[in-house]
Parts: sequence; C-alpha cells; structure tokens
Amino acid sequence: MGIVSSKESYGSVESRIQKAITELLRRNVKNPNLAAAARELDLPPQRFRARWNGRGSKEKRVSVNRKLTEEEELAVCQYLDWLDKIGTSARLHMIRVCANAILLQMHSDQALPIPLVGEHWARRFMDRHLEYHIRKQYTIDSDRKNAHNEESVLDWFGQYANVCDKYGIQTSDPYNFDETGFRIGIGRDQWIITRDPTRQAYLGSSTNRELVTVCETISADGHVLPPMIIIPGIIHQEHWYTETKIPDDYCLSVSETGYSNDYLTMKWLAHFDLFSRRRQIGAYRLLLLDGYGSHCTREFIAYCDNAKIIPFCLPPHSSHLL
Repeated sequence: MGIVSSKESYGSVESRIQKAITELLRRNVKNPNLAAAARELDLPPQRFRARWNGRGSKEKRVSVNRKLTEEEELAVCQYLDWLDKIGTSARLHMIRVCANAILLQMHSDQALPIPLVGEHWARRFMDRHLEYHIRKQYTIDSDRKNAHNEESVLDWFGQYANVCDKYGIQTSDPYNFDETGFRIGIGRDQWIITRDPTRQAYLGSSTNRELVTVCETISADGHVLPPMIIIPGIIHQEHWYTETKIPDDYCLSVSETGYSNDYLTMKWLAHFDLFSRRRQIGAYRLLLLDGYGSHCTREFIAYCDNAKIIPFCLPPHSSHLL
C-alpha cells in the first residue's frame, strides 16, 4: 500500500497528492489520519505528510546549488528578450557567457574565486524557463535562400521602419557597421602592356596569411566615421605609427589573430559612440549590424541601452544584399 508504480511520473503523483489535500481541506478535517488516507489513495505516505505540512515539491523548491539568484536569472531573461527584440537569437554558449558576466559583475569578495557556471548550466536554465524554446538553426545554404526571399526581406524592412518610427530615428542617425579583412602583401590584379596578346601574365602573390581587419561605419546620409583598424600581433609600439599618414582619429587596435573579439568590439562601440554623438540629431541612434556573437553580448547590449543606441540586426547571410 502506498507504493507508487514506477511508470507513474513524479508530476503525476504530485498532482494526485494536491487533489487529496484539497479534498481534506474542503471537508474541514482538523486532524486527518494521513497514513490511512495515503493507503486508501495509493500515495507515498511520507511525501503526502510532507506536502500536508507545507513542504514544497522538488519542482517548486529552489536548488541549493544554484549559482545565480532569481534576480540574476531574470537579468539573463532580459538579455534573451533583448536579442529577440533586435532581430537575432542567442545560442547556448551565449547564455552561459551572459551568466558568467553577471557573476563577475556581482562578485565582491576578491579573496574567493568567481563562481562561474558549468558547461551544462545553460541546459538546466532552459529547463527552468519553459517560456524559451530551442529551435533548430538551418544550414547556411537554406539561410541564404530564405534571406533572399522577397517576403523575408520586405518583412525585415517593415520591422526596420517600425523601429525607426518608435524611437524617432532621424535621417542622419542610422549607421551601418561591418568588418572587412585584408591579407597583408596581397595585391590586386593589374593591367599590363605587352606585344604578345596570348602571353600568360601572373602577378607574384605572397604566401602571407596575416589579416588586417577594418571596422567601417557609414551613416544613412553618407557620412563616414573614422574606422577601427585591427592589426595582428600581441604588442605594438606607438612610435611605429607616428610617422605614417594614418589620421589621428582612426582607432588602432591589436589582436593575436587580426580579427575582432569581445574586448575589441566594446572598444569599437565606445569609438562609434564618441564620433556619432557629435553629429546626432534625434534622441536615439540606430546601429545596423550582423548577428556576430561579439555584437550580441550582454555588455554590448547594456552599453547601447545606456547610450540610447538601438542595435538592429540584419537577417543571417544578407549583409551583402541589404
């Protein structure tokens, strides 16, 4: 008696327990025989008594080893909502990065290590927050096909118009941002002059695979902001560039790969904020960009929110078209 079938789920048993408690309360029984009631209804007696005494089920109890508080998990939810709002979506590792950024921000005792979340934390977070859904991301070819679909493009422009209307974006306040890479030492094709029209002409090409990345930003009325140039390396010295013709307002940065990263993206965002603010007309600026992970971190979104910059993502694989 009181032994629950192994095939019955935990939630199903909890539901039957709650119905039994509701019925006892309805009858206004002051000192019910809980053991007898459990035998009669085929309920686990200890669990039944625990629920009668007010102890919640494990589904409702807060886990004792939760790294984030309820308020901190709410901040993660707000981050996910922001990504949906600007037209992009998070991946599981981005949720984990966001959680660790919150833990780092809230960490005050320098004598103790920062309690970072584990590899599987994001999955458990999703289990606790059923309002979010994991959707399959289609392959690149399918994404490109959808991105070129006329209906998808028109829908995006409709959303863009709504955002501009909502925030009162003025004609000169939208900006488009993108990154482009240049291989060091690789020249363009050139025209040559020769007497022999059948001659095969080739330009010697360096085998250098180093890349320089240029972050370019142009406003809707054609104003070009000073770019950020990311040079490969670990340490560069300022005097290397003092005799060059690089304008003083260009932002020069260094990364080991020559590509951007989360840290440099935040440096670029501050650079963009400084120069775009000087010619700002309306209350808000709008920033068009792709959904690259560094453009969707919690720090990036928070900075934009504080600076009244509205980030708005292009559909995947469509920046060359839009």
